[in-house]
Amino acid sequence: MKAFKLTYRGYISPMPNLSMWPDVEEAPLEPPKRRNTVGKPKKNRRRKPDEGLAPSKSFTKHCKSCGSYRHNKRTVPRLINNHLGCRGTNLKKLRKTVTDSNAPVQEKALDVLIAFLKVTDADVVRYAKEVCDAIVENALRGDRK
Repeated sequence: MKAFKLTYRGYISPMPNLSMWPDVEEAPLEPPKRRNTVGKPKKNRRRKPDEGLAPSKSFTKHCKSCGSYRHNKRTVPRLINNHLGCRGTNLKKLRKTVTDSNAPVQEKALDVLIAFLKVTDADVVRYAKEVCDAIVENALRGDRK
């Protein structure tokens, strides 16, 4: 206990009010300069306010296959990808099943069209109608590509 009392016997007076602080004529203290950290650097650099947007953000992306502005070729809506495919990958399979089946061609095309009409996006519905019309025309002509 004697050592404790010796350690804390001194008295530190509290700091005075901010208005009572003496004026210092030296430069104000700045935080230390930031050092580069170890590891992989950040993906995007921080742009200055007068620099503008990144090139990828400065224009509206759209799908090169169907022309819709809500998605691009890589992010085609799931419904299109499952049934017709914006790129036409599943379109060949659908065209083959429509022409090879015993059911009337119009009936198969209408089933696909009804599935697309449930979607609210006007671009998708318009695209579905165009594709279904093309399928019906090709199937009636007997074209197989």
